[in-house]
Amino acid sequence: MKITRLSSTLGCPISARSSGRIFPAQVDRLSGIKGSYTLIISLERRLSLRIGSLGIPEFSPGFYLYTGSALNGLRNRLSRHLRNQNKKCHWHIDYFLKCPQARIQEIWLYPGTGHQECYLNQRVAALSGAKNVVHGFGASDCKAGCRSHLIYFSQEPTYRF
Repeated sequence: MKITRLSSTLGCPISARSSGRIFPAQVDRLSGIKGSYTLIISLERRLSLRIGSLGIPEFSPGFYLYTGSALNGLRNRLSRHLRNQNKKCHWHIDYFLKCPQARIQEIWLYPGTGHQECYLNQRVAALSGAKNVVHGFGASDCKAGCRSHLIYFSQEPTYRF
């Protein structure tokens, strides 16, 4: 799979064939684009939080990367992740993102990648400094053997795809 980097400026083009990074304010420009994504979430202080059936894990300050897919459209899925108010918790990431301490800083996009969520998650997990912290998080239906789709970094990781 070839992944091309996009410019990170607010005026960068976003297309169904180019991967790259965007910021939360750019999500509305993703109309009609399907694929996978990685949320870069910052957490400023320690947090204990009930995550559905996963119990009450403790989250250390740092950065959490969550990889998911949006095969019905990136704009709708990412807009849902960005919305903190009046959201029913359906996925593990919903519980985490409802906390005001957890803030999406950036989003890495992989448009048109189909069912590549696990492959991309494994690439994120292979980055320097990556740690799996909550077994099963976002990986309930994973068939590729991912321990978790939420990866922890003590320092902000660099976009390398």
